[in-house]
Amino acid sequence: MPTTYRGTRSMAADADIVLNTAADPARVQAWLPDVASTVEVLPEKRTVVWRSEGRVAVLRVVDRGAGACEAHLLVEGAAEPAGFDRALNGLAAEVEENFSAG
Repeated sequence: MPTTYRGTRSMAADADIVLNTAADPARVQAWLPDVASTVEVLPEKRTVVWRSEGRVAVLRVVDRGAGACEAHLLVEGAAEPAGFDRALNGLAAEVEENFSAG
């Protein structure tokens, strides 16, 4: 039975960096498993929407100031939410790996 997964994670990164990392097709498979090719980026809302065969994933990034943000992930239609438990941690790792200073 399809389920809905919701998760939130704080990150020590600028909201736009997190949004751009999340929306990058080359990086999405590293953090969000089994996602579709249809992507809609809404930069003014800091939101990315992915759609595929009965599944919708929505990521909204909220600026918390001082180079920090909070990422909210909603996945509807997931057959099993277990793989999504690691999704936001995976996104944070992608941001850290690709945009950390040094």
